[in-house]
Amino acid sequence: TPSDPPPSPTFDPVAAFPAFYSNPTIQHLGGVYGWTVSDENKRPIDMRRLVNGELYGASSIGPASLMHLEEFTQELPTATNAAYYLQATYDEVLVIDIEPGCPPHTAQALLALPNLYTELSMSGNGYHIIMPLPKNINDFPVARNKKVLREEHGWYEVLITHWVTFTRVPVPPERFATTPPDPNTTWERVYAHLAGKAKEITLADLDISG
Repeated sequence: TPSDPPPSPTFDPVAAFPAFYSNPTIQHLGGVYGWTVSDENKRPIDMRRLVNGELYGASSIGPASLMHLEEFTQELPTATNAAYYLQATYDEVLVIDIEPGCPPHTAQALLALPNLYTELSMSGNGYHIIMPLPKNINDFPVARNKKVLREEHGWYEVLITHWVTFTRVPVPPERFATTPPDPNTTWERVYAHLAGKAKEITLADLDISG
């Protein structure tokens, strides 16, 4: 009688994305109940309900809807991404989200900043960069209360309290600039450029007429 076919190998995301799972900052964030998967519309899914066969968007931030990274990875090893709810006040990191339309020289200048982790975004033409809190973060108290700080051309934004959908895919070496980075481009200057334009929301700014 013919022998049974060998079992198909189980997909191991830790082995497939070593740069992500071995990264010290990712491992630190991994201990937070902030992880799930995003669907094709970038909607974060309620992991607790998903493991019970129910598909709903994440209804809360914390263990009622989300998981530690290790548990998430074990429960859904074939996830196409790993979505995390960033809270800079607690996580002590920020994320630069570079859009696909960002000019290459600007993207390369940002990628050249000393950082904690870099990867390709879901489009394959943008980037996520995890950054330490800038030394001048307390100089801009209004900005600290924002969810996002956006660059005026829409080329990139700094995520403060926001979902980040990590692809776990490293940036190809050829995407990095071959020329030395501009010493005038520092993380503090980039942050000050965006944070300095943040405005306090007042009642006068809110349209309550409707």
